[in-house]
Amino acid sequence: MTREEQLKFCSVCQHRKMDMGQGLICELTNAKADFEEKCENYLEDAEKKQKEIRIEQEFQESLSISGWLAFFLFVGVGFGAVISCIIGFFDLQNVGLTLLGTSLYLAYYGCLLVTAILTIVAFYRRSTNAVSLAYTYIAMIFIDVIMCAYVYYIFNDSATLMMGLRSLIWAGIWCAYLALSSRVENLIPRKTRTWKLPEKILLGIYTTAVICLCMLTTHDITNISEPVLYDYDDVTYDSELTEKDIDYGIQIANWNLDELSTPEMTCLGVFKENDMVVYSFTLNDLTESMDDSVIEYLEEVYNAELLNTMRYDATVREELQLYFDAGYDVCYRYHDAWENHLFDVVINQWDL
Repeated sequence: MTREEQLKFCSVCQHRKMDMGQGLICELTNAKADFEEKCENYLEDAEKKQKEIRIEQEFQESLSISGWLAFFLFVGVGFGAVISCIIGFFDLQNVGLTLLGTSLYLAYYGCLLVTAILTIVAFYRRSTNAVSLAYTYIAMIFIDVIMCAYVYYIFNDSATLMMGLRSLIWAGIWCAYLALSSRVENLIPRKTRTWKLPEKILLGIYTTAVICLCMLTTHDITNISEPVLYDYDDVTYDSELTEKDIDYGIQIANWNLDELSTPEMTCLGVFKENDMVVYSFTLNDLTESMDDSVIEYLEEVYNAELLNTMRYDATVREELQLYFDAGYDVCYRYHDAWENHLFDVVINQWDL
């Protein structure tokens, strides 16, 4: 029997004694244990035994993937990456992108998902780069925060800014957790941790994709913001689009008013008025009368939002182009909750 095996008995024996020169010895013999299979003088210290068992259980528990670490891996990393990819997939369906833009988005979401999967697998395998992969995923979230700030700067979109702030808080909390957690330290001791090539490549591709997407957005905005001057007399309309086609399009829209409505805004109907196709809405939250200055402000806000949607949402753009080609402008008419008229926002093909 080895010394280590003997100490398993001696450490919980009532006859144990600590000697500065020899270590743990027997107080009866004043010597180290020399038994092979069983000590005749062994008298178990029940309290000490239970303490040893409890310490061993706690240590084994600290080596398991549970608690906050499990929440981080499965909810924060795994579930978060999957949801981001699903949302990104539907965004790609609604936004008209070039082949380059689509490729960049696929690289962006692909790196995020692959990093999430590798992080979970690495922790289960106790790989030395598990923590590095987790930090890589968090670094990607930090890069997202920078991109959100950029989008806010370009579009003045407060929703994107709030999303960026939430991501910043999320990343900060889990970064601190990985640095301070004893469970993570027990699983992957600091001295054994490595930063391997796969996470470096993933972070590099992800960063490059984000930078290119920002540059592409800037390029598109620059092109859109340059005014295109039309000679009104030179504008031609598609004579193949008859009034019957327009009426049918309006009929389809009226069949799907629920799809045009939101909790904040109800679509009352779509109809023709002179040379305009009118979409009529009520703003459900506006239940009180307002000053003219407030109404003018709302008109500016809705005008900007409509132009932005029209320019970047391919589906909306194609729908409106049908009316433009037939010589119609599109009017968005807004009322308060009592259906009192507030203002009109008129969009034409020169805005497009």
